Amino acid sequence: MDYKEKIPIKLENEETTHVYLPITVNTDVKTEPVLLPICKAEPLEIVNAPSNDSYSYIHDPNDSYQYCTLCSYTTSHEKYLKRHLKKHLPDFDKDKFLCNICNYTATEKKDLKRHMLVHTGEKPYACDLCPFKCRQKGYLKDHMKTHTGRVSTEVNRFTCNECNFSTIWRGSLKTHVKIHNGDKPFRCAECNMTFSVRGYLKKHMFIHTKEKPFHCTLCDYKAYRNYHLKVHSRKHDREQIINVSKLG
Repeated sequence: MDYKEKIPIKLENEETTHVYLPITVNTDVKTEPVLLPICKAEPLEIVNAPSNDSYSYIHDPNDSYQYCTLCSYTTSHEKYLKRHLKKHLPDFDKDKFLCNICNYTATEKKDLKRHMLVHTGEKPYACDLCPFKCRQKGYLKDHMKTHTGRVSTEVNRFTCNECNFSTIWRGSLKTHVKIHNGDKPFRCAECNMTFSVRGYLKKHMFIHTKEKPFHCTLCDYKAYRNYHLKVHSRKHDREQIINVSKLG
């Protein structure tokens, strides 16, 4: 049986935008997610598409970032977006790797391993030209552009029109401007507090769940925020300096 099906759409303009609609199609044998390429216009309205079995993302050929239409996730790599879309599938819970410290889940073991660096505070990728360190190789690669001249201080930067904020990452600017336009689509189910970014809501939920995912490796201290752990760690740094000075 041919898995490809047409989804009727309403075109609002004729600007070319590549839209991929991975949908779940039921057959007599199995249920399988399928990628359907549609090179048409944006914005568009999906008509009569099954609400629970359709998953889409938008890719603008003039924009290096791709966006999940079901949440705020963005990425510059198509393979990461396809992997992210699995989280929206009904059977996502079957094969998940769970963090034993917080409520993070991953579809692949390597993602969980990378996530654990958040709790340990380890940043294995270091810049050879400045003190910059990070948890992911891709972040270091982007950072190195600031040294090679591929990204200058004036050209290829994304600047906020409301304040002096600027960044070399388009996604960071998109997140930042939500502060100014008041867009806070993510609401806490416990206290109705709203947030502009899903990640902020996730951090806020630690207050209600009483989770403290950031652990000190030198004592029993735990914190809601990584920043609080960093402040606490300075206490141990000072103690170490004092102990060394006593030895001298």
